[in-house]
Formats: sequence, structure tokens, C-alpha cells
Amino acid sequence: MKPIELLNVIARGESSTVQFKERVNDAYSIATEMVAFSNSYGGLIIIGVNDKTGDLNGLSYGEIQATNQLLANAASDNVKSPVTIFTEQVSVNEQTLIFVRIKEGSDKPYRDNKGIIWVKNGSGKRKVVSNDELLRMLQSSGNLAADEEQVVNSTFHDINIDVFRDFVQKKTGKGLDTLNQLLPQILNNMGFAKGENLTLSGLLLFGKNPQRYKPMFTVLCVSFVGNEISGTEFRDKAGPFEGNIVEILEKTMNFIIRNLHVVQVEKSFNSPGRLEIPREVFEELIVNGYVAYESRPLIFL
Repeated sequence: MKPIELLNVIARGESSTVQFKERVNDAYSIATEMVAFSNSYGGLIIIGVNDKTGDLNGLSYGEIQATNQLLANAASDNVKSPVTIFTEQVSVNEQTLIFVRIKEGSDKPYRDNKGIIWVKNGSGKRKVVSNDELLRMLQSSGNLAADEEQVVNSTFHDINIDVFRDFVQKKTGKGLDTLNQLLPQILNNMGFAKGENLTLSGLLLFGKNPQRYKPMFTVLCVSFVGNEISGTEFRDKAGPFEGNIVEILEKTMNFIIRNLHVVQVEKSFNSPGRLEIPREVFEELIVNGYVAYESRPLIFL
């Protein structure tokens, strides 16, 4: 990129595809930015620019060498799947900046090394915890892998039509009956069926009884006494939970919530209180477990 082009980009400020960093010192932190760009539309990170003022603060030769090494390590060791980045040094007004280009990924969803999925949200980023959003990412990248597997002996009659109708309405903004297509054709076009059989994703998302064909896709919950999973005492247990993915998530969350304390956070005795651990923490763990299930036959959270 030519200096004048880079100055024009900086003058327009940060956006969903442009981010400024005055310095980069933490591999995990910059990796989360790489994940967000890879899961979205790609973008640029310009290092040597104050993100509050847009002022230039160029890097020394030693800083350039160290930063390039840190960027390479972050992209390969702190992002799953690893991403390829392109870096370039550009001299602007006698100051040297590092210009990092990150392409939109073809292997979505990308995660950081803690298993968290990030996407861009304006000039910032946010975590992905929604099953619907996760499904859209898998579809957009063509990365359904095991989810595209045909489920032998399954048929279109195994679909819970009410659940599928709600999905189509949310995805397309149109009613299922207005698409002027037969159900088998719609399911095949969306990747939820192959020929006469449902795919694994179609069965798990919309099946009336997915466990009829895939009995291993269940969740068992145990609340142990103490902090060791090897303990021999439990205070509560439930499952296996069956149903489609959304139903299993709801049952799992109900189990977790009933085993959490509600703590008082205001002085009033009649205040509603809140869970000792936020619900969102567990939703994130469970969704990330769904992401990993195809590569592991058994997952502990």
C-alpha cells in the first residue's frame, strides 16, 4: 500500500474492516482480533496509530522485528484453524507503520486458543454464542464436514415442520408456504438433506427425534460435591437429554441454573438477586462444545 493510500485509510478512522493499534505486545489479544476479522469480512490492522486520536507513532527497527514475530506466532499458535496474514512496513511522514492484512476465512468458524468464537461488531468485536449464528457461519464457509453426512434411513417425515418453519422465517423473512417449493427441495437446497435422506445437521437441528438415528447425541449432567470430576458424591444429576440441539441446550441450561445460587446484590431483601455465575458463561461453553463435537466422541465441559 502506498503512503498516501494508507494516510487516507487512517483519516477515515476505525471501522468493521480497519483497526488501529499503537503497539502490539500481547499475542492472545491480537489473535482475538485476527479471529474476528477471519470470521467476518477480513480487514486491516494498522500498527503505529493511536486508536483514540489517529495520531501516528511509528515503530523503531527493533519494535518492527519483535512485532512481526509476535504477529506470526499469534496467527499460528493462538488461532484455530491457523490463519495466514500479510504484513508490510510503510513509511509515512518519516514514521514506519506496520500494515497487516487479514483475509476473510474460508474455514469458519475460527476460534482463539480458548475456544471462543469472535466476530466483528462495528469497530469492535463480540463473542458468538447463538446456535443460529454458528450454523450460518458453517454454511457460509461450506465447512459442515461431518454435519453434511447423510443419515441412513432418515426421511423428510423426521423433520419437525414447526421448528423448520420458524427457522425459514428467521433466515429468509418469508413463510415456508410462500417459497413455492416442496419441502424435500428446500431441505436439499439448504444443505439439510441429500437426496431422500436428512444430513446430520438437518437431523440435529430440526429432527422430531434425532436420537432414533444418532443415540450418542445427548447430554448428561452431574452436579458434583466439591471440585473434582473424579468425586464419588453428587448433589444432582439428570439426562441423558434428548431432542434437537435447541431443546438440549434449554434442558442443559435449566439443569445448570437450578444448581446455582441466586445471590443478593442490592441492600433490599426483596431485590431479585442474580445468579452467582452469569448464564452467558455456560451458554458460551455449551455452544463451543457443539462446535467441537464432530472431532471428539465425548466432550466434558
